[in-house]
Amino acid sequence: MTRFLFSKRESRQRWAALSWSTFKRNLLKSEFEWAVRDYMISAMMKIQMSNLDIELVPLFWSGARLIIGKMDRELITEYLRGLDGNFYRLMLD
Repeated sequence: MTRFLFSKRESRQRWAALSWSTFKRNLLKSEFEWAVRDYMISAMMKIQMSNLDIELVPLFWSGARLIIGKMDRELITEYLRGLDGNFYRLMLD
């Protein structure tokens, strides 16, 4: 589901966004590690200034917003901050 949040195929992206938006509880640490982390890092690497895929930028940030909305404070501070590719630096770029 996370992989499709960052898909350029509209039908996949729409399905994933709907699924994430109707998810009723916050993510667990294990779910983040297993189902979110690698796909988020992969998408982050495609929107770095040195490797910019301009079409992916709005998809990434809309997907990231949905994911962050399902994270508690601990997950955000421990796991989001620790992503390869430096999520916070990416926000500034």
